[in-house]
Amino acid sequence: MITKEGLAALTVAVPVFQAYRLKEGLTHAVPVNVIGVLTLLLSVFLTLPGVAQTAAALPTDQYRYYDINKIHSNEVIKGITKDDKGFVWLATDQGVLRFDGNETVLFFKELPSPYTKKFLKRKNGQLLVLTDYGVKEIIHNPDTTYFRPMEVGGKPLDEPLNYPKSVFEDKEGNVWIGEANAVVKLSEAGFKRYFLGARYQSINYHRSFSFADDAFGHIWIAPYQGRLLTYNKAQDRLEEVGISNYPLTEATAIISLRGDHLLIFGKEGILQLKIDSGKNILENTWIGGPGYISTAILIDNVLYVGTWGNGLYFANTGETPYRFQKLSALSFRDVLDFHYDQQLDEIWITGSENIGLLKPSVVKPMQALGDSRIESFDFDSTGTLYYSTGEQLLKLAPAEGEEVSSLQAATSAYFDRIVADDDKLWIGDALGRISYYSLSTNDMQQVRDSISGPTVTYILKDREGNKWFAGLNELVKVDNNGEVGVYEEVSNSVVLGQSASGELLCGGQGRSNLLYRFQEETNQFKPLKVDFTFAATEAIIVNDIAFDSLGNAWLATSEGLVRTTAKGEGYTAERVTLKGIDINEPLTSILILGEQVWLGYPNALAFYKQGQVVLYTRENGLPSRVLKERCFRLHDNKLYVATAKGLAQIDITRPFYQLTPQPQLKGVLINGEKFPISGSENLRFPHGARMQFDFASLTYPGNNVLYQTRLSGAEKNWSEPSPNNSISIFGFSEGTYTLQVRARDTGYLWSEPMEFTFVVAAPWYKSWWALLLFLLAGVLLIITSVKVYHYHLINQKKRLQRIIEERTREISLQKNEIIEQKNKLIQQKEELIEKNNAVYKSQKALTEADLKFMHLKEKQLQDQIEYRNKQITTHTLNIIQKNEMMQELRDQLEKSIKASNGSAPQTELKKMLKMIDESYRLDKDWEDFKLYFEQIHTGFYAKLKVNYPDLTNQELRHCALIRLNLSNAECASLLGISPGSIKVTRTRLRKKLNLENHQSLTDLLMGI
Repeated sequence: MITKEGLAALTVAVPVFQAYRLKEGLTHAVPVNVIGVLTLLLSVFLTLPGVAQTAAALPTDQYRYYDINKIHSNEVIKGITKDDKGFVWLATDQGVLRFDGNETVLFFKELPSPYTKKFLKRKNGQLLVLTDYGVKEIIHNPDTTYFRPMEVGGKPLDEPLNYPKSVFEDKEGNVWIGEANAVVKLSEAGFKRYFLGARYQSINYHRSFSFADDAFGHIWIAPYQGRLLTYNKAQDRLEEVGISNYPLTEATAIISLRGDHLLIFGKEGILQLKIDSGKNILENTWIGGPGYISTAILIDNVLYVGTWGNGLYFANTGETPYRFQKLSALSFRDVLDFHYDQQLDEIWITGSENIGLLKPSVVKPMQALGDSRIESFDFDSTGTLYYSTGEQLLKLAPAEGEEVSSLQAATSAYFDRIVADDDKLWIGDALGRISYYSLSTNDMQQVRDSISGPTVTYILKDREGNKWFAGLNELVKVDNNGEVGVYEEVSNSVVLGQSASGELLCGGQGRSNLLYRFQEETNQFKPLKVDFTFAATEAIIVNDIAFDSLGNAWLATSEGLVRTTAKGEGYTAERVTLKGIDINEPLTSILILGEQVWLGYPNALAFYKQGQVVLYTRENGLPSRVLKERCFRLHDNKLYVATAKGLAQIDITRPFYQLTPQPQLKGVLINGEKFPISGSENLRFPHGARMQFDFASLTYPGNNVLYQTRLSGAEKNWSEPSPNNSISIFGFSEGTYTLQVRARDTGYLWSEPMEFTFVVAAPWYKSWWALLLFLLAGVLLIITSVKVYHYHLINQKKRLQRIIEERTREISLQKNEIIEQKNKLIQQKEELIEKNNAVYKSQKALTEADLKFMHLKEKQLQDQIEYRNKQITTHTLNIIQKNEMMQELRDQLEKSIKASNGSAPQTELKKMLKMIDESYRLDKDWEDFKLYFEQIHTGFYAKLKVNYPDLTNQELRHCALIRLNLSNAECASLLGISPGSIKVTRTRLRKKLNLENHQSLTDLLMGI
């Protein structure tokens, strides 16, 4: 089987062979036969169905259009290109503009004329710009751009050009330039101009001659005025091609199609010519197409045609006849130039004042459905798409070219949810009614009327074919026999999900009603206990459910992405953090396909894999900013997404996640001044300098590019994502650092980091010359110090000699005075000794008197204490004797009372007994006792009262008796109670005094 690559190889082989023939000087007969054979093979090859009918994806299916609004041009734009670094260049009447997605830079001083026309990217990597007076090569480095003359034959081209308007490079590397009425050829042989006269004079502002080369190595030239030309290499001249019917005037472009066809574009439309190796016109076909064509480009098999004032058209050249479609998304009408970035598959379009970009899109809107709101959709086994817009139920057959047809219009309520099931479409409407639409009889049948009127939020068809209808107030099941079952235990159902093992879960709302599990043996849903590892609110809602390969349930909730894992009879719920997305961002949909996780947010679609997230929004493919809840369906390896303005699809078998282009360093400012970095390695910056690094990721349109930076050697973590494309750093110590920058555009992964290594120099005082200077200064200082020191020593010696002589004289005088003073001091010392002896004797006498007085005072105090002890003892004994006598008297009276047997004196006797009892409580004796006691044990009562305020007077008396070391019997007699009662009193005292069992009451009171 011949492949497309085989065609390319064959196309290249023909001119290579011809070049070899000319070089070796072979006869004419042999190469003609060989070329004829090759031509025959090429013709056969081109007629193969797999080649001629190869269809290419059209822009509306493959690309998304963007307006590039950040480019600032004050003059007419005429040409566009993109260099190998990714910068976009524009040729204008103001000069050359360079655009990096954010900033536009103008160059004109270095050019022979500010009126620039076209660019040419040569096969050897040169980038040329064509001006009114010459050609310049653009040399572009990260921080510098300059222009130098193009070299021809190893010498700079100094021949002026006459208002050129087009430039082209053929397969041999020759450069062709179209002037107003001449063609210029630049080759290794030098400069050659082919004058064509007034007949071919172009007065068009943009076009003069267009060039193309075919598979045979022939050069074809389409003049703006005049007929088709070709280059005769043998005679080195341009020749007019004899075409019997050449309907074009004002030709603006010529393109080689499949190697042996030419497409010529002009005011009237498109002419197609079939050619052979002898430059013979085999077929002349009028294609027609749009009129007033300004430019054209062929990419794969898709032909893009720009017009002077009617926009952009495209057609698939693999289909005949060509069916041109207009690119309605283009925001301007005049198309002047194209540039195709083959590496990124991007098509740049320029008008006189506008720039547009056709960029590949992973997300492809389904054009047949238009921009209708998609409430719900499903596919049947034949691939037929059924969908609801709310008001209408529609279908789209899978065959190409089919149109949407209407099945049923809603009468009283929206069709909220639909599911395809054999020959039925099951429908849940906004009033909670359950119906089905019969595809065989084309009529509606209601299965269950609404009871409480909730909307149907989801329909699940399980593995057994049962249909489950979820709503806010109930859960309904319709089995294969049409029997309806209601599960009232689930009152807040939202969505259902079934795992690979058949486990059926129902998602609800609220922490306590988050998940239900269906138990087939009891035909009931049981609420699951969910342990949250995050602070979920009572308002949390499960919007969608998906299961991974391990059987874990992933929940798209109103509070973010939640992963649940089985734990006994319940589940553990943890919230999943996605870098770059707010953890609290509500989720509406989820779908898990192996390692791929697709997430639907209210305004974006996210693809999650291996820790990275790619976002898709309206800006990079989605038909609408609003995604529907539970909006995913997988069919035929395509993911379909329902939005408020149509249905989008993603081919999950294609690699749809790419890295953002690596950022490039644009320039460095040191202390506010530009620092040259081109061609330098291990750049050194001054110590303490303020450094600013400017960078850019050359991705377009570049409206949502985020950057992260990290300084290796000073930081471990990336900075927070930011649209800022510059960083300022200062205050770093000396050392080697590497600045890392990475970028992420919407719909792309983080780029590979750009790395820029630089050295912060040591401070000047650490440099070798500073250290040497310090060393020399130190040596000089030491030498000077030694000399100064010696000088000072000599002077000091002289001064010391004079001082010694003076001091000697003074010492002699002072010695005599000292001797006299010494004699006086001896005399005074003797007098002081005599006085000290007298004072000592007096003090000794006073000390002995004081001791005698103290002994006397101590004896008096001891006598007083003994006297007081005798008083208190005597007083205590008196109280004891009185109480004993009173007790004896009481005992006698009690006997008399008993002996009286109720006679009259008994009453009097009882009064006497009462008086005796009261006598025990009289305080007179105790007041006297207290007075004597306080004189000996000062502060005893006061300390007890302060430390134990709850003690009664009776208990204080008891404490005083214990302090006197009286026995229990003596204490009982003094207190007028029995010996048994005295023990009870002591027990109470211990409790009030907070004494433990091992602590002694007596020891405590004796210590006070």
